[in-house]
Amino acid sequence: MRGNAKFTQLFPKNSTGFHRWCAADDMNRDLIKSRFVDHRLRESMQSVPCFNDFFRYTQWHNLAFAVSHEMALPTMILHYHEYSDDFENTRDRILDFLDLTRVGEGIEFHSGKEYRDYYTLEQKVAIKSFLQEFASAETWEQLKDYDYGAGQPALPQIERVAS
Repeated sequence: MRGNAKFTQLFPKNSTGFHRWCAADDMNRDLIKSRFVDHRLRESMQSVPCFNDFFRYTQWHNLAFAVSHEMALPTMILHYHEYSDDFENTRDRILDFLDLTRVGEGIEFHSGKEYRDYYTLEQKVAIKSFLQEFASAETWEQLKDYDYGAGQPALPQIERVAS
């Protein structure tokens, strides 16, 4: 939204802008009222900021696991933190999985911005409860070890590479 002063003034790249964006997006109740969301899940979503995004995030991973399993696709699961924890080994694992040869040194990895401070403890607990309720067993297996109280980001980032 560069160059759109009205947008960037309303939604600055900080906690305030993030919460304004979530509140605006949460006004769209189509998803929460849809046939895809039962009463129990709807109740769980009520206290999750940006619930539409958390729903889409979780559903994307649920469906990715289902398609990968149904089509018997070779799949490698990566967590975003693996890039910053051990970039070289992570890069080499990806290249091995894709059966590609490393060419050159590549560019330096710069980890992304973390947003854990944008959420209150109550919101993190609500997010965890929602994810646990809505995530498939395979998706939850990848999300369950994140610390939803402190330390780790409230929104885990899962990267999938399929050959």
